[in-house]
Amino acid sequence: MKMNATLLKKVLVMARRIAVAKSAYPILSNVKIMRANDGAITLTATDLDVWVNYALGKSTDSGSAPLIVNPRKLYKLLTACKISNGDTVELVSEENNGMVVVIGKRTFRLATVDLENWPEQPVLSGPVATVQVDDIEPLSYTARAMSTDETRYNMRGVYFDSDCLVATNTHILIRADHPKVSQKPMLVPAAVVNALLNTKPASYAVSAFKQHTVFETPDGHKIIGRNSEGQFPNYKQVIPTNTAAASISGPSENWTETMKTAGAVVEGRVKGFKLTVTPKEPLVFESSDGEGGEYSEKIKWATVTGKAKPTGFNTEYVLMCLQGETATLSLGAKPSDPARLTSERDGYLAVIMPIRV
Repeated sequence: MKMNATLLKKVLVMARRIAVAKSAYPILSNVKIMRANDGAITLTATDLDVWVNYALGKSTDSGSAPLIVNPRKLYKLLTACKISNGDTVELVSEENNGMVVVIGKRTFRLATVDLENWPEQPVLSGPVATVQVDDIEPLSYTARAMSTDETRYNMRGVYFDSDCLVATNTHILIRADHPKVSQKPMLVPAAVVNALLNTKPASYAVSAFKQHTVFETPDGHKIIGRNSEGQFPNYKQVIPTNTAAASISGPSENWTETMKTAGAVVEGRVKGFKLTVTPKEPLVFESSDGEGGEYSEKIKWATVTGKAKPTGFNTEYVLMCLQGETATLSLGAKPSDPARLTSERDGYLAVIMPIRV
């Protein structure tokens, strides 16, 4: 099988995130490279929950038997050979679990694994609906709020509701408009979402099966994942519906600089800051970590309206929710009320839970 060496190296970087080095099933630390009858070459990586078929273009040669190979060793070889754009690599299977790698005029041999031990890809069943999505940004933005807590399996992903995407880690919640995919909402695991985002597509097609979700990119990559069975929280009751008592608006770059400054000064696990909105008085962000680290800054770049009692937020969560060129933080009447963060782009909403500072 002949293919573009640069593309293969790029795909191996993505595949290593699925085919981890220390897997409970050793064969899953490898990837499968095969050539179809039409010459299309795919590289498959799986952890049994996620299957990713990466497209490597078409080969004009006679082909080779499918290969099960260690992606880390193959990547190191390509790196050591200092391949450049336009270089090709040829992979040829040998008997007794081996393969020949030809890069330019250089020939190498790597060990492979018995093909019989490779697991079968899941059979997709049930009614299917497919939607073409022209912008990856709503999914990419929502994914920032996916929970990483392994005990909260029902939050470890993006919830595809009837008209939107939602994710939450209990500290923040992000919602973004999205075309309807299926009649029944589905929770797509974080590993599946990340596998798609790692391919960096500008757009994608999403198909809903009975138990699986399939993403396909313009580059030909295909991601298959089993949907989570847990019940996603009732996110609608978290989103504030009352009129904001106060709001703070300003350029996202200023929000970013201020949050990073506050987080750098105040050490500790919770990098919080406190703000008070008082009519006719300067807006001040302040915080202290109780160990000598203090932060206080008069905010001159913001447009402030209304009145709100002292309220605290985590700087890192505010940074995660910033999106677009401007950002508006809308506060409730009580310090315990969640805040809304919006931008100039319609269809995007972040909810940030307050903290004690």
